[in-house]
Amino acid sequence: MRVDGLSITQIFTIVALIIGLNGCQSPPDNTQTVLPPTLPPTATLQIGIELTTPPPPTVSNFQQAATATPFPTVTVSPTPLIYMVQEGDTVAAIAARQGTTIETITTLNPGLDPNILLVGQALLLPTIEPGLLDIEVVGTAVPFQLEVVDVQLYPNPVGTTWIVGAVKNVGELAVEDVALLVDLKTPNGQTIQSYTTWLEMAVVPTQETAVFAVLAAELPENVSPVVTVVEGLSVNGSGSYYLDLTITDLEWTAKNGRVQGSGQIQNSGADSTSALHLVITFYDQNGILTGFQTQDLMIELAPGAVYPFVFDALPPGGTAVTTQINVLGKKIGS
Repeated sequence: MRVDGLSITQIFTIVALIIGLNGCQSPPDNTQTVLPPTLPPTATLQIGIELTTPPPPTVSNFQQAATATPFPTVTVSPTPLIYMVQEGDTVAAIAARQGTTIETITTLNPGLDPNILLVGQALLLPTIEPGLLDIEVVGTAVPFQLEVVDVQLYPNPVGTTWIVGAVKNVGELAVEDVALLVDLKTPNGQTIQSYTTWLEMAVVPTQETAVFAVLAAELPENVSPVVTVVEGLSVNGSGSYYLDLTITDLEWTAKNGRVQGSGQIQNSGADSTSALHLVITFYDQNGILTGFQTQDLMIELAPGAVYPFVFDALPPGGTAVTTQINVLGKKIGS
């Protein structure tokens, strides 16, 4: 039998070939491939972290020169005293004896020129408490002899000027609590500035020196300092202070104006002491005072005990060639 020119055998052969070809094709893939979840990167552990040990605290640098200390101001009484000026009196000396200030006296006496006093001139002075008056009378009853031996002016880059100096006790007794008046005068004798201050050592044994300093404002040219001792208290021995202290193992160097050193304070006496006050003074090759540094050590030192100290200073007068160290303490119970 033939269909459109093909025999039955040929038709079956074609159908078989079609079925065979269809069986060789892969079935359609309707599945999705699942990938493993992506994990966030793991942080890398830091191994061997360096721990920094903080350095020990640096010792504070103490002031290079003492700051001017004013006299205590006493409240003016409505009924002031009348004082007659004596030979050799100055307003500063009267103020110191009376426990007041130059400003208070000039306020009570309008028109008063502190630089010009006449013997017999009447001044109004503030009254003071009897206790303070008794102390001042005792302090001035015994004479003392102090000599100003060295005064220097050292300008600072910021426009101020250090006035540093030294006073020597040439008397036979020690002197306590010495107050000074520092007048800055022009060549014609006019006072343009005045400062009050104290010696840096509270007690000055006989034949020894003590330093002082004030920080002055910018000064005009040709100004000279005139230093006057206005108050002090003569004492037998050391008063309420302890002087049996010795400096040992002192080592120091000076380079480019800077002075650094160390040493030990030894209690060479038989009693304990406290509140040590150290003054390190610097001099140049001509023996001129170039500056000083002070330290207050709030410690108690038993007999025979030692205490170390260090210093680092930049004297305003330049590199030091020699140095002097003074130390005193307070008597226990004083």
